[in-house]
Amino acid sequence: MAKSTSYLLKTTDWKIQVQVVREWRTGIRFSIGKKGAYLRFPRHLGASQVTKEIERANLWIREQLSGNPNLAAHFYKKEYHHGQTLVVGDHNYVLLFAESNAKSWMAQLVDDHRIVLRIPQKSTPEQIAQQIPALLSRVIGRHHLPRITARVEQLNQLHFQQPLGSVKLKHNKSNWGSCSHNGNINLSTRLLFAPAQVQDYVIIHELSHLIEMNHSKAFYTLVKSAMPDYQVKEKWLKDHSHLCHF
Repeated sequence: MAKSTSYLLKTTDWKIQVQVVREWRTGIRFSIGKKGAYLRFPRHLGASQVTKEIERANLWIREQLSGNPNLAAHFYKKEYHHGQTLVVGDHNYVLLFAESNAKSWMAQLVDDHRIVLRIPQKSTPEQIAQQIPALLSRVIGRHHLPRITARVEQLNQLHFQQPLGSVKLKHNKSNWGSCSHNGNINLSTRLLFAPAQVQDYVIIHELSHLIEMNHSKAFYTLVKSAMPDYQVKEKWLKDHSHLCHF
């Protein structure tokens, strides 16, 4: 049976959980997934050699994350505190923390620019760090949904004229958007941190799937006809995805 331990590797910008697995294998393997890094060692490897390999792995992890913003986006840490101003697009939100006797976590938008976060008493820093991004994503997504929905409808009418289903903003980290066979458009709340024209590109990309449910040449012809410089927006997302997260 494999033996497993873990540790947290941190910098000022990101933190990643590293799983160390000792198992019946002949070689050493390092890998990084969406939830953390994995170091796999042969069971017979001595303790001093394991320590050296972990040091080598830490350097490798840092190199991988510094050279791949999309991968690093899964591990960037953003810390929140009472009175902080959170900038999302061209909108500023002041975060107000309040302890709550209730067991549930709540976020409420007040006056279009203040967000009250009700945090259960005795919550640990780890729980707070895990819950607050989802709460902010939900309440800010709800605030921007009417504008985003109107823009989806406008771009559809302008370029595609296809039947539309629902439009939703979700706390999705795995992609920027999706389109279902029923015509439902789902967009990631991370997109709210991007410039308006980049938002338009993702919307156009998903609307194109109303006609072509694939990434064929015909699909990209549709995208290009609606946005000739779409590749510039694609590059922006690739280069700046680490800045777009709660």
